[in-house]
Amino acid sequence: MSAAHEGPASGSRNATKLYRALALLITLIGILLQVRCLNFQEVIDDHELIHSELQRGCDSNPLNCFRHPVFQLYYRPLFTATFALGDHLHPQQAAWYHLENLLLHAAAVALAFVFFHLIFNRERAAMLAGLLFALHPLQ
Repeated sequence: MSAAHEGPASGSRNATKLYRALALLITLIGILLQVRCLNFQEVIDDHELIHSELQRGCDSNPLNCFRHPVFQLYYRPLFTATFALGDHLHPQQAAWYHLENLLLHAAAVALAFVFFHLIFNRERAAMLAGLLFALHPLQ
């Protein structure tokens, strides 16, 4: 079958492949833009979260993070559980936690592209939303 005789399903497959390739490229660029953070030291409350189990609200057992508030003020168990997991996965150095955050950001951006595509059901709208999320996730 020649390219002129391909059906609409073929065009849809090509658009999906292009969307996936662009989503992966944008995810990688978003990570590369932030890779300099690996050279940074601890900032603001990093020291307490990394080194003080009392301030973190849990020891190196992530399940204990669901029982106690962080900084003895507010309940953010998933936030503190990532620090507890980090205790088991790597040394207590800022660069390792920054790398962990870069990988979590990459996973979140990739999932955002999937969800935006499911929500909008249009590649262009999902691509724009994914791009905005990749470059500025808090907004």
